[in-house]
Amino acid sequence: MLESARIQEDGLFETYSWYPYVHPEICAESYEPVLLDCWVFDSTRNRHFVRNINLFQNKIPDDLQGCPLVASSFDYPPLFSKIRHADTVDSSEGILSSLLQVLAKKLNMSIRFLEPPADGELWGRLSRNGTWSGVTGELLRRDSDLIATAYFTVHNFTYDLEFTVPYFIDHLKWYFPCPTPWPRWMSLSRVFRISLWLVNVVSHLIMSFAMHSVQSIYNKIIQNHVKLGRENFRLWVLHFGEIRMIGLSSVSPPNIVVTRIIFSSWVIYCMAMNNVYQTFLTSYFTNPGMHHKISNEDELLASRLRLGTHISVTTMFPELKTNPYKIDVLCETYDECQEIVFKHRTLAYLGPQSKGEYILAKKYINVEDSDVICDFHEDFVFEFLTLPVVRGFPFLTKFDEIILKLLEAGIVREWWDLFIFKTVLSAREKVEHAVDDYVMFSLQHLQSVFVCLFAGYTLSIVAFVTEIIWYILIKRRSLLRHRR
Repeated sequence: MLESARIQEDGLFETYSWYPYVHPEICAESYEPVLLDCWVFDSTRNRHFVRNINLFQNKIPDDLQGCPLVASSFDYPPLFSKIRHADTVDSSEGILSSLLQVLAKKLNMSIRFLEPPADGELWGRLSRNGTWSGVTGELLRRDSDLIATAYFTVHNFTYDLEFTVPYFIDHLKWYFPCPTPWPRWMSLSRVFRISLWLVNVVSHLIMSFAMHSVQSIYNKIIQNHVKLGRENFRLWVLHFGEIRMIGLSSVSPPNIVVTRIIFSSWVIYCMAMNNVYQTFLTSYFTNPGMHHKISNEDELLASRLRLGTHISVTTMFPELKTNPYKIDVLCETYDECQEIVFKHRTLAYLGPQSKGEYILAKKYINVEDSDVICDFHEDFVFEFLTLPVVRGFPFLTKFDEIILKLLEAGIVREWWDLFIFKTVLSAREKVEHAVDDYVMFSLQHLQSVFVCLFAGYTLSIVAFVTEIIWYILIKRRSLLRHRR
């Protein structure tokens, strides 16, 4: 802030400076300099300043007299978005907008937002000639004082930028299609595991063999009629089938004590299995369950999903273009990535958690679509969101003090929760809700029942046709034999 030093004819010199933000019409522009001190000789010819004050004192006041602070920006909800009315910017919303309003009110300044970059770039890229595009280029060219959008603290971009203390911590996460429900026609078989179904089949075979063995031994020892025993076994098999299908009331119990004991144990087993099966079958009819959900990055990389992200993310993390990721889908916006995930279910994209939560709350709040895009608990990386400024920005220390106080009070987190809550409420107003939570069974719920029904009809028709063909073939063979 030391403006000049004027040397007088006698060898003395005077130091001048200027005080910005004293008048609202001048703000930071240079105007009439102010004399700070004079360098003189005393009677002993020693040199010294007359006032001996600090020449490099802080001349930035806490009251900026309503002077404007120019900010490069573009819409990036939920952090910052402009609300337009009649082609004019009336206000803005988002947690970054709330932060800027607090900074402006505390320092008594106004904020003027520039239009999005004309080159179409958002955050900007480093060109071959060493210049930056986007909002980063605007800040480096001193067209603005800061960048008002989601900006990570990345120190390897350029050394001409400085960053405030982080006001928000965001997480880069993988988003992918949620698992689809199991087909309802599989509800009949999914009640038990395959191993339990095999045990059930083996138990049927063991029970049939035990009944056959007991009846055969009884016939051999007591009645000594093997043929009669075999006929009795066939009857018991028929009785056993009737008991399994329609219960005990239609069939008389066996008249042998050992057979009755074995048969009673089998009936108890069948009743227990039947009760368990019917209990869980109803829940599977209502909710068939979901396929396996991807739970970590290894499963994601092993899946058949293509990987994608926003163009700016690969600029910060160039390793995403190499193994093991090999990202080949670059989206212009995160909304574009989410549309691919939602409609085609062929993509998993890397994006910030704040953006993902906002888009899900705004666009996919419908009950049927609430679980279309999922993530897992692992973070690819967490990043600090800050306000980028040019190196030597005079308000950096004041901004840091205000931001730290807001963070300590938990106000920034409260802004975030309130913003998401309002987004959910506004989206819920457009959704028609059911009158009650009861589930009415339809053909869709009972797919498995009708699949088994038509499968049984098909097998019956095939068996019937096979019997007719077999009968015709046998009849032809018999006629050919008679002719010979």
